[in-house]
Amino acid sequence: MLGIPEQTGESLSRSLDELMALGPQHVSVYLLEMDKPHRLRRLHARHPERFPDEEAAAAAYLAVHERLTAAGYEHYEVSNFARPGCRSAHNLRYWRRLPVHALGVAAHGQDGDRRWANLDTLDGYLGAVERGERPLAWEQRLTPAELEAEEVLLGLRLAEGIPGTLADRVAAARPGFAERLEDFLELGLAERVGGRLRLTPRGWLLSNELLAELV
Repeated sequence: MLGIPEQTGESLSRSLDELMALGPQHVSVYLLEMDKPHRLRRLHARHPERFPDEEAAAAAYLAVHERLTAAGYEHYEVSNFARPGCRSAHNLRYWRRLPVHALGVAAHGQDGDRRWANLDTLDGYLGAVERGERPLAWEQRLTPAELEAEEVLLGLRLAEGIPGTLADRVAAARPGFAERLEDFLELGLAERVGGRLRLTPRGWLLSNELLAELV
């Protein structure tokens, strides 16, 4: 986790030293989010000085990127690094919008233009199954425009990015996205490579500013 209380460049470096000594095949790195109620959010409200500011947290993210990629890890998704051949196959199915079955309480599934979630209580889930019903909490069908926006939202999380033709098609339909995308390209936060559009590590840090135009 990055952006947690009392974290400094020195403490992060020590954590990375310990991580390197363990030699995991896969590493997930997340920035602490303050948009949902939790104990650390309340602590931040009382003692913001105990937390790294946004600039320090961003610097920490880029430092992790440099350290792990130099050690041979692939930074294949905004929050995930892996040794070659060790990417998370399960998560990649979500990010690439491939079919995913939802088995169990609170599980989420997708297939083509459908998205759904199962009931989030065991009693409710079992009751529906015993009645011969699908244990759905909700189900949604996306329009073609929504599917394209979702493909961009999820695809730009990945280092492989999205087809440039898709980016151009969405930009033509959404002027706000087109304007922000041009800014990202000019600032080196996004790049076009081999017919694809992808965000750079710095672009991932600011991706909400671009992707908000799709919501």
